[in-house]
Amino acid sequence: MDSNSISKIEHKERFGPPLFNSFITTDFADAQTELVTPVFTDHNELISFLRSLHKFALDRMSEEYFWPFSIPSGNILSSDIKIANFGNTNKANFKEIYRKGLSNRYGKAMQAISGVHFNFSLTESFWNFFSEGKDLRFRSNIYFRAIRNLQRYNWLILYLFGCSPIIGKELIDNKYDFSCIGRNEHLSEFSTSLRMSTMGYQAKSQSKLFISINSLDQYISDLKNATNTLSDKFASIDDLSSEKWKQLNANILQVEDEYYGISRPKSSSYENQRQISKLSNYGVDYIEFRALDLNPFSEVGICEKDLKFMEAFLIFCILDASPKINSSEFEETLKNTHDVSIFGRKKDLQLERNGQSITLFDWGAEILDKMSDLFLKVNQYQLDFEKYKKQLSNPELTLSGRFLSKKEELDKNFSELGEIMGKEHRNSILNQIHDDSISKIFETEAMNAERKFTKKELMSEKPFDDYLREFLSS
Repeated sequence: MDSNSISKIEHKERFGPPLFNSFITTDFADAQTELVTPVFTDHNELISFLRSLHKFALDRMSEEYFWPFSIPSGNILSSDIKIANFGNTNKANFKEIYRKGLSNRYGKAMQAISGVHFNFSLTESFWNFFSEGKDLRFRSNIYFRAIRNLQRYNWLILYLFGCSPIIGKELIDNKYDFSCIGRNEHLSEFSTSLRMSTMGYQAKSQSKLFISINSLDQYISDLKNATNTLSDKFASIDDLSSEKWKQLNANILQVEDEYYGISRPKSSSYENQRQISKLSNYGVDYIEFRALDLNPFSEVGICEKDLKFMEAFLIFCILDASPKINSSEFEETLKNTHDVSIFGRKKDLQLERNGQSITLFDWGAEILDKMSDLFLKVNQYQLDFEKYKKQLSNPELTLSGRFLSKKEELDKNFSELGEIMGKEHRNSILNQIHDDSISKIFETEAMNAERKFTKKELMSEKPFDDYLREFLSS
């Protein structure tokens, strides 16, 4: 951000080409910088690395700062949002056309919403406890246990860590009550994470799309079907203009990445294949949990105690009973996610569990008690589960509640508060002492990315139509 407006400086001008950089790339928009850490087993080391990465990026941003909230500033219009550019190679064109498709299908405003992706994998020492530990199918089944429970219990994460109760006019669904609190800024009184509502990433057009998470085979089969089935609605996009590529195709999903699941099974294979092909060939290596909003009170979008809770939560989801989810229960999980995202801080909110009503407080306390019993003797997490339980009965203690209290305390609108907090985080990061050896890693990565990009751009390639056809059939 620059003076509370979206940056006009191209990503590659300060960070180099995003296509080959392992640490600094782009999400949907060119100004939507995506910072990536390697795998860590120590929470403190991960946060330290992320701080150093922020420092490296901020050093190249002049007076600009990172917007601290998941929802963009109300000062930003869709016309201000420039789709990320990755170059002129087939892979680069694929990424850009895919993003054009997202823009034409869901709008730029929705795609400019940001969050934290929490990737989780089990160590080899864990797998060595099992005689089947080397079996890819066995590992995948364990990860799918967690994925099903993440689907069931995601509402608790939205309640505790959601922090997007304000949204722009372009995304508002008028059937809900909103208060206009500033220029293009609207507040939903009890909401926790509008980012994870049907006004955000839980797109209405995907609300009837059931992708099974009962097994890897079913998951792959359902995603293949969605990426091979023509959508009449999206087919009309191709009639909008004479431009050849307005989307990769007119199917329900252009590719599997378009499916906005709460969590995704992922393969870490570097093969140039579709993700579902990698999963089929190599199994699940880790889970990508996608429902965390940015924590605006943290300089880097997430804090160490959040990481500890999320790791404990993932382990709990693996160990807790995880029966198969049918389409009826899946609808139930979507409704719970929706209701907590919009009404989460409302007193005595009722959720649905196995067709029966249960209060958010009762169910949340039950989950936290189970987690407390499970981790009672595991000192490495040092989590105060009673503190989280207090948030169930005191919504003002949740992240979204604290955010609204901060806004009221400073008496600022959303955009003004974002600028204040963004600049505070910038100054704090730049004034800290950082490990120069880590900065050298980022500098080397940027130089290598530039070299790889230049080499790739000079190479002759097959026509894009052939590349796309071969990739989608890979």
